[in-house]
Amino acid sequence: QDSAREVPANPQAVEVYTVHGATDAPFVDVVARGVGTIRDNVGYGDISGYSALPPLPYVLEVYDSTQTTLVEAYVADLSSLAGQTATVLASASGEPVSP
Repeated sequence: QDSAREVPANPQAVEVYTVHGATDAPFVDVVARGVGTIRDNVGYGDISGYSALPPLPYVLEVYDSTQTTLVEAYVADLSSLAGQTATVLASASGEPVSP
């Protein structure tokens, strides 16, 4: 796994790092709607490497690890973050959006 960093390898992208911090949540997949799966089969305590995304607004969908049940969906506006990194933190709180 990569160490946390402030500057992405690609200065035109936003590099997203995923942390699963929800103790009572199952293994999950993180999907950027319209892009695809950016993290697969992430369990409590897991910390991922980086996924490079174009700096755009996204809806990040959290599914169970079989991708049959949508757990929650969140707006992540990365449009102003080119050349930066961001953390997706799976926790028990947040502001969900309608799928």
